[in-house]
Amino acid sequence: MRPSNMKNHNGIPIAMKKDIRISLVHDYAFSSKGRMPPLGLMYLSASLKQNGFRNIRILDLQLYRKPRKSLIEYLNSLDHQAPQLIGFYMNTPTRFVVQQAIQITKKLHPRALVCAGGPHPTLDREATLSSCEGLDFVVAGEGERTFLESVQRLSENFQVESLKGVAGTSLKIEDQIIHQDLRPRIRDLDDIPFPDRDAVDIHGYRFEFPVVDQDLQKTLKPTTLISSRGCPYSCVFCSVADQWGRMTTYHSPPRVIEEIKILKEQYGFNAFYFFDDTFTLDRNRVLDICDRMLKAHLGIHWFCEIRANTVDQELLSTMYRAGLRSVAIGVESGNPRILNQVIKKGITLDEATRAINICKKIGIYVKAFFTFSYPGETLDDVRMTLHYIDTVRPDTFTMTKLIIYPGTPLYRHAVDDNILAKEFDWFRYYSSYNSASNELVMPIFIDRLSFKDFLAIEKEVSRLSIGMRKRRTPFQLLKILGRNIKKTKSGKDLIIVLKRIGNYLISLLLRQK
Repeated sequence: MRPSNMKNHNGIPIAMKKDIRISLVHDYAFSSKGRMPPLGLMYLSASLKQNGFRNIRILDLQLYRKPRKSLIEYLNSLDHQAPQLIGFYMNTPTRFVVQQAIQITKKLHPRALVCAGGPHPTLDREATLSSCEGLDFVVAGEGERTFLESVQRLSENFQVESLKGVAGTSLKIEDQIIHQDLRPRIRDLDDIPFPDRDAVDIHGYRFEFPVVDQDLQKTLKPTTLISSRGCPYSCVFCSVADQWGRMTTYHSPPRVIEEIKILKEQYGFNAFYFFDDTFTLDRNRVLDICDRMLKAHLGIHWFCEIRANTVDQELLSTMYRAGLRSVAIGVESGNPRILNQVIKKGITLDEATRAINICKKIGIYVKAFFTFSYPGETLDDVRMTLHYIDTVRPDTFTMTKLIIYPGTPLYRHAVDDNILAKEFDWFRYYSSYNSASNELVMPIFIDRLSFKDFLAIEKEVSRLSIGMRKRRTPFQLLKILGRNIKKTKSGKDLIIVLKRIGNYLISLLLRQK
């Protein structure tokens, strides 16, 4: 064993096992859904604690009014003499704010080791390491085992070189970037512990959980959980297949029920948002979970995302009896050619219509997702989608511009067709990101539609959205305004909210005409 007075090349005393200090940071990004617990970081914390590490903090900046100031205050409170490992969750919409946070972290703690994980580093390891000044290594894919092994290595020798050979990591050593083999997926999710919900203010989160019954809505105390990971489908806009492969892994039904019981009995939650990519993928497993919910008399309500071709009257009725009150369904387009030849969704409009109608008949709230501006899509194609929405009339819907994510077939198509430059840099701030309508600083796929078409579509979406909503009194509108302004944490967020309110008022005027 090394003497305790030995130091690494940064001048930090070599960490004895379990002495390492670990901070896991979830940076802030505005979301219309509200604030949700950072389950990924909570899984990491739980895995570390299960293996004897105790000096772990999760800093969730979405819970702070001034996220950047709060990050700096937190970093200044850390012991500069102790070995500090500071990890950031990064997805593509948050890449710029996390990049800035990493730079701040390294400036205030030059001897700390800084890492990043999440969807964007997984899909863009090279650019993430080369573009984020101060970033020492990346954890790609599922983090529980990779991050644990990394911490175990660093607790014996606190330098990034000690991570050579750790599958699932990419390292930056001086000016050299080293990519190591990806780690195989965790096949049985029951092998990892429950998320560490004591590491955050678990009751400080507020997010959408809409239901048909407004009286029921007032009684709900929701939180999130995950019962499966991955999706076997290959929609053109989705990066899940590149992140996880096309393998879906599961928690067992008994384990799902056990977690729900803990959340209800120990934390007081009575409503649950399943954060699975497609909860209804395995019909028999869903029926097993519902059967166990009913036999346990849990008295809960829950939300999940469904696929049109995986549900029917029997399954949805059983799910409703077990407490399902709200679903989201991705339809994407009302044009059969776009739906299957371009998006490759693998569903039909008849299946989507049937699923939505069954939910509405049973009393399940339906939110439907649609997107537009696909390769070859014309204004007439988009109007077919608007007509479809007006025909099926889900409880609510979103219709958004098609955003390009790394690692997707759409990204490769955009590069091949020169919609994005072949040397496109995810960490370069392009002028198109300055658009008032581009809230996520993301590249938008633009092919056949003109700027005038986009304006026409936005106007028609607003008109349709307003036409499907119940009329609100001025007092209700003021309450909504106040609630949304309270969610904001920056001037930019306030502009986004005011823009949405402006669109709403414009659409009201259009409806009067």
